[in-house]
Amino acid sequence: MPIKISAKKRVRVYARRKLENIACTRAYKEALKNFEKAIATNDKKTGEKLSRAIALIDKAKKVNIIHKNKAGRLKSRIMKLAATKKIQPVTSKVKQESAKPKKTTKKTNVEKPKTEKKVEKKPKTEKPKKTTKK
Repeated sequence: MPIKISAKKRVRVYARRKLENIACTRAYKEALKNFEKAIATNDKKTGEKLSRAIALIDKAKKVNIIHKNKAGRLKSRIMKLAATKKIQPVTSKVKQESAKPKKTTKKTNVEKPKTEKKVEKKPKTEKPKKTTKK
């Protein structure tokens, strides 16, 4: 058992991270299984399941649950399966809306009248040079 407070905290942090990692791993593996079942049964929502599986694989790769090469290999395999059945990944409506250019609601530039401030320059006065005695 750790004795110091910081060591106890590290144990708590590691336990929480372990649970998050396990949840992420289960999620992408379950999504892969669901996609494979959907292909086998000719489910109508196969495209959505394909998109979900790809998204979860990318998320697992992003948080370093799986290596980038493994993620690429898994995505390649499921895309190959999808190609044999001629299935396209479905993009959600939210992603399609975000792809549209956003309308700007900026006000037009209204030119403000500029007030010119006249700055009088003072003539430079020479400062007497200080001489040091040696």
